[in-house]
Amino acid sequence: GYVSLSEFHLFFKDSKQVTSEPEQIARVFHNAIQYLIANVVPHMRNIAMQEEEMVALMGMFLWTDSIDISDQSLSKAMQVRNEIIVDLHKYYREIGLNEEGISVRIANLFLLVPKIENVVKMMQENAAITRLFDMMNISEPICMGHV
Repeated sequence: GYVSLSEFHLFFKDSKQVTSEPEQIARVFHNAIQYLIANVVPHMRNIAMQEEEMVALMGMFLWTDSIDISDQSLSKAMQVRNEIIVDLHKYYREIGLNEEGISVRIANLFLLVPKIENVVKMMQENAAITRLFDMMNISEPICMGHV
């Protein structure tokens, strides 16, 4: 299913974690969701994003580097990211793309990264606002992880 922007408050309606009016929370998250709908979703549609590409992109996000990790962990993250890219390349070959087509697909896929990072940042900020004003009873909001 999906939630339309005009009915976004219904997403929060029956949540046990909500401590204020669902409409208030929906207003806090409105800009992030609107950005997602206006920028991320059309990009995904325009490139006809496949499930395999979504999985690869999620894997890349899961294995990001950070100044807070050891050299060994950084090396492992780079290794896993390289494996993801190799597997994605193999997938593209299996579906019949030539080298030029593969380059275009990978480039378009990775052009999504800053857009998704922007949405996550906006969601993190919005989640912090809901906690600050005690609008939701969440110890660690879902989108508070690192991207």
